[in-house]
Amino acid sequence: MIPNSIPLTNKYISSLNNKIIISIGRLEYQKGYDNLIKIFKHIHEKYPDWSLHIYGEGI
Repeated sequence: MIPNSIPLTNKYISSLNNKIIISIGRLEYQKGYDNLIKIFKHIHEKYPDWSLHIYGEGI
């Protein structure tokens, strides 16, 4: 396993005002974006004003 190169801290807590979920990474099967999209489907059914933005390069 390769650790995340950016240390994560809990300095900021989101106000949840923007209602956008952002994912950034290499668009490859190993990253599990298929699972993210399946999970987001359930979120969107309950909270239709939220959106999912996926950024990256790959297949």
